[in-house]
Amino acid sequence: MESNSPKLRPQSTWLEVAIGIVLLLALSVALVPKFSRAAGEGRLAALSDTLHLIRSSIDVYRAEHQGLLPGQRTPGQMVSYQAFIEDMTCLDTNGQYRYFEQFPGNPFVSDDERRKTITCVRDPNAQPDGTEGTAWWFNSATGEFKACDEKFHTTY
Repeated sequence: MESNSPKLRPQSTWLEVAIGIVLLLALSVALVPKFSRAAGEGRLAALSDTLHLIRSSIDVYRAEHQGLLPGQRTPGQMVSYQAFIEDMTCLDTNGQYRYFEQFPGNPFVSDDERRKTITCVRDPNAQPDGTEGTAWWFNSATGEFKACDEKFHTTY
């Protein structure tokens, strides 16, 4: 038997909608900082991993080239950014990349043109200060390779 009475549909009042929006906003305010912090920590881990990989590749290059650093043709020679990148992305006799197919970029640098740039110096006492305007820093006197996109990252 069918009923002729109208079906009641629950409808939300403006107050209920407003309370729902406030709850969603409160939830997002509580969660967004946690996700932001996790993203920052993830990029810091990526920076640390990238630095480890580059430094290991520099050590392998040095072992394979009688103590020369990437970009050097004679001991103690100043290294240019272009020569460093060229040596780190060279092909071996089998056509395989020996170190990197593409040199890794700094995960904290968003500008694609700057992500892989390197400030090269030749001073055993020099240290980056984060104002160099490049992503990386390399000292051909000591073999040190560091991030230099900002002061805090120069400690890595």
